[in-house]
Amino acid sequence: MEIHLERLQESDVGLMAISKCSGLEVFYLVKTPDCSNTGICAIAKNCMLLRKLHIDGWRTNRIGDEGLTAIAKNSANLVEIVLIGVNPSSTSLMALASNCQKLERLALCRCETIGDPEISCIATKCMALKKLWIKGCRVTDSGLEAFAFGCPNLVNLKVKKCKGVTNKVADWLRSKRASLVVNLDADEIEPEVMDVSVSDGVA
Repeated sequence: MEIHLERLQESDVGLMAISKCSGLEVFYLVKTPDCSNTGICAIAKNCMLLRKLHIDGWRTNRIGDEGLTAIAKNSANLVEIVLIGVNPSSTSLMALASNCQKLERLALCRCETIGDPEISCIATKCMALKKLWIKGCRVTDSGLEAFAFGCPNLVNLKVKKCKGVTNKVADWLRSKRASLVVNLDADEIEPEVMDVSVSDGVA
C-alpha cells in the first residue's frame, strides 16, 4: 500500500515492477535521477488507487507533463500531491486540477515553470483544495490574488522564497477571506503536506 524510494539507483525498470502493486496508495519518489516519465506512466496506469504522490525530481527534468498527465487521467482518488524540482506546464496542471476532484493538499517547490497562469489555473479548478504550499516558484502578487475567490475550501496558503510575492498581497488576502490562514515565508513547514524527505532539508 505504501512505498518510499529515496536516493536509490532505481530506474524505470524498477518502477514498472512496482506498478504491479495494484493496491499502492502512497508513493514517494525522492532523488532517483534515473526514473522518468516512462516509469511514472506505468505507475499511473496500474496503480489506480493512489491517494498520495510525492515526486522530488532533483531538477533532472526527466519527469514532467507526460507522467503527470497520466497520473491525472488514472488517479481520481488523489488527495495529496507534492512536486519538488518538477516542471509541469499548464497542460498537466489543468489535467490534474480537472480530473483529481478529491485533491485537498498540493505542494509545488522549486518548479521553474510555475508562474501566475499556473497558479490561476489551480485557483479556478481545484475546488476541493484545502492546503497549498508554494516555494521557490515564479509566482507574483497578481497570481496569488486569484485565491481571493478561487479554491472555496482553501484554509491554508503558505508561500516561501517566491521573489515576486510581498506582504501586501498576504494582508489583502486576509482582508478578503478571514477564514484563510496565509503564511508568507513562514519558518514552520506543514508536516502533513511536506513530509517528503529528511535529506531535502525542508521536512
